[in-house]
Formats: sequence, C-alpha cells, structure tokens
Amino acid sequence: MNTFTLWEDYVTYDGKHFIYCDGKGHNSLVSQSGARYLEYYYRNSQAYSAAMHGVYACPEESVYDMYGVIYKEKRCSSYEVDTFIDSSNYHDPEGDYTIYSQYGDYTINYICRLGFNNNTALTSINIPDTVTTIEHEAFKNCINLNSITFSSDSITYIGEDAFYNTAFFNTKLNFEDDALYLCNWLIKVTEDYSGTFTVKEGTKGIASGALKNCTNITDIIIPDSVKHVCDNAFYNCTSLKTVDFKGSVNSFDESVLGNCFSLEKLVLPYGTTNISGFRNITSLKEVVIPDSVTSIKYDAFSGCSNLCKINIPDSVTHIGCRAFLNTAIFNNKDSWKDNVLYIDNWLIKAIDPLTPVLYIKEGTKGIASNVFNDVLHHEPNVSTVTDIIIPDSVRYISDSAFDGCTNLNNITLPKYIRNLPGHIIRATHITNLHIPASVEHLDTYALWANDAIENVYIFNKNAIFEPKSIAFCKNLTIVASLDSTAFSYAKEHNIPFLELQP
Repeated sequence: MNTFTLWEDYVTYDGKHFIYCDGKGHNSLVSQSGARYLEYYYRNSQAYSAAMHGVYACPEESVYDMYGVIYKEKRCSSYEVDTFIDSSNYHDPEGDYTIYSQYGDYTINYICRLGFNNNTALTSINIPDTVTTIEHEAFKNCINLNSITFSSDSITYIGEDAFYNTAFFNTKLNFEDDALYLCNWLIKVTEDYSGTFTVKEGTKGIASGALKNCTNITDIIIPDSVKHVCDNAFYNCTSLKTVDFKGSVNSFDESVLGNCFSLEKLVLPYGTTNISGFRNITSLKEVVIPDSVTSIKYDAFSGCSNLCKINIPDSVTHIGCRAFLNTAIFNNKDSWKDNVLYIDNWLIKAIDPLTPVLYIKEGTKGIASNVFNDVLHHEPNVSTVTDIIIPDSVRYISDSAFDGCTNLNNITLPKYIRNLPGHIIRATHITNLHIPASVEHLDTYALWANDAIENVYIFNKNAIFEPKSIAFCKNLTIVASLDSTAFSYAKEHNIPFLELQP
C-alpha cells in the first residue's frame, strides 16, 4: 500500500485502485490523473507557501526544488516531480465501468474534484448509492462518456461542470427545451434561454452553475420535487426578477443568487437552514425567511442597499457579523434608537457614543456577532460602555458579541442561554464572569486570551468544554464544584481552581 499524505487528507494506492480520503470523512475513487492532480496541487501549494514566507531564496535564472516541485525563474514556471505514483501496470477505468461502494476499508461516498477528468477511455459510469456528492469537474473532458447513472435519492450535491464536455453533455438530443437533465437532476440550461424557465416536474436537484450566465431569464419556477439547490445555481442571471419555490428544500447553498441584480423580492424555501451569499444584490427590496432557518451568516445581506423589509423568525439562533451592513434598514436613521439597531427581536449593531450603562431592551431574543466592533474591517471600538444589562428574554448570543467594548467592566449573562460562544468578551476589562447554570456548552475560544479576567464562575456541573474553550487567560481562576466537568477541565489544562461555595 502506497500512501501520500496531504495535510489531513491522503491518497492511497493498493496496486489496483487510487482512493482519495479527505479530512471530512469523504472517500473517493480517483483515476491516476486525479491522484496526480491532488499530489501536485498539494506539493505546489506547500512550495508556494514556503517561497512566500522566505523559506527558500528565489534568485533569478535559478532552478530549485521545494516539496518535490521544481521552480525556475522566480516561480514563473514549475513542473511536477512525481514520487508517489509508481503504477506502470495501472490502467485507468475504461469502457463500461462501475464504481463499487466499498474498496477495502473505504466506503465510497464522494467523487472528488477532477477525479476522472480527461479520461477519454471511459464510455459508461455507474455510481453507487453510497455517494452523496459529485464535485466540480469530476468527469470533465471525458469526451467519450455517454452513459452516467447515479441515485437521485442519495445525491445531495453536484458541482459545476461535473459532466462538462462529456459525450452525454455534447449530445444535443439529450437537451429538453434547452435544458440538460441527468438522473432527475438539472445539470445545465443553455445561456441564450430567455423569459420564464420552469424546472421539470420530478427533478430532485439543481446542480451548481446550472443556470449560470443565463442573463435573459426573468423568472424561475421550481416544483416541489426539488430538494437540493447547489451553490451558484442561478449565478449572474442578471435579468432574474422572481424565483418561485413550490415546495420545501433540504439544502440551499450559498451564492445561489450571486449577481442577480434585477431580483426585487426573495421568498426563501422552507427547509433552508443557513443563509449566506446574497450580498450586494442592490435591487433586492424584500426577503421572506422561513422558520427552518437557524443561521444568518457573515455578510449575508451586506450591500443590499434597497433591502428595507426582512423578517427574523424564531428559529434563528445565530446572526453573523455584518449580516445587514449597508442595507436600507441599516442606513435608515429611523431604524436606530440611541445609536443601537434592532431588527425584529435581535440586537444587530451599536455604535459610539453610548450610555455608560447599556440596557438591552426587554423582549430581545438574540445578540448578533460583533455588535460593538468589527475587528476584521477596522471599525472603531465601542469605548463608552462600562456595564451591559441583558434581559432574561435573550436566548442566543453570537460569537464575539461584546468584543471591542474596551471599557466594559461588568456584564450579566441571561439565565436561559445554553451556549457560551467564542470570543464573547475579548478585549474587555471584565474581571469576573458568572456563567449561569443554563449554559450546557462552552464553544471553542469562549474565553481565549482574556488577560483582564480573574474569576469565571461555572454553575453547571455537567457543562461540556470544547478543546480550547478556556485558554491563554493568564490571570484566570475557574470557580466551580469539585464534582464538575469544570474541575476536570481546570486540572487537565493546569488552570488555577477554587471550589464554589454554597
């Protein structure tokens, strides 16, 4: 068995098959060229990183070796030194080929990017129902591949150009009304399609980039059979005004509607759980969010300068930094009161000057990320607040919520929150923090490099600590019961401990 390690991933060759295993639990059969691509990509990335960090000198007109990649003339050109693949007797899949669900200890649940690209000997492929994902360009340029079979019930994602320039893709007779379907998935719509596009009944999914650059499509109607809409599915549909979902979906990936600059109203389908990738759609005025959504991510609607109507359902438990930055709501002075912005029952943003004692209003349910600071984009810290009073109506506090309150001395956490998020009080002057008994889980970096904090009181005996929940707080002492997980965590990580007195 020959194995080549790529960070947390690896490629293994048993003399008959190449298997790529990534750090996320994905196992993919790959061709020799696919394995070669993965090895070369890794070596080239490592070499480039080393060169950029000055590990190797790069004199002009020289030749040098970095991580098995030869570079010439200031990294302007390179070629692969193949030390992994010794496969003179290996033959790539050819003719009518079936990928089995199991190879040794590996269950094949993934077809990786470029895994079979440029295989001109392949004419038919049968993909097992253990596979859930077919990545970008997986079978690209397999020019003789005319038969492809997979289970539409097991597949949840098909990447862009996964079957581009195959015999199946290039056969015009396979297109129905300018649309190419494969095993109940919509793969591609011709870019000159105009007007209203209706996805065929019975379709299970819409592949990444399926309608990309269809600049003349004005409306899309999606039947209730569709359960998966992949990233960039409608990217750059610049004339698109409406998307009509007739049912619910199980996955609705980010950047689905990127560059759709004519879209005015978006009703997201039920089943959507995470929202991201809608930034800078300046035509967008209204968004209806279903109560299946749990997270509105970083930058989700930032730059949607005409967005003036949006709801935040009770299902939402997290709102990321800048999610509504430079929307019409954000930019409207009437949306703010005393320099604080709320949307529905969520605290979204606060800016200086603020009162020294800030009372978050009663009925607030959640607090977004970086309410008081945006360290990634160099907004000024909020320095005027010394005390924050949080009502018990708050159930959710997002990561880095109070980061940047440089004069904050006291905060009272609400008694019903269940998670303590990462970097919650970084760069504050809080010395004592009482974590209520309702908190069941301390996220990674919950208290990380907080030099001011001296005592953290943990009242839940069974609280779960993620790795690095509490670390690099040089003055911190954990105060908790001796029979608690907090005591075990303190002992394991050599953190000073005091017993919590009744």
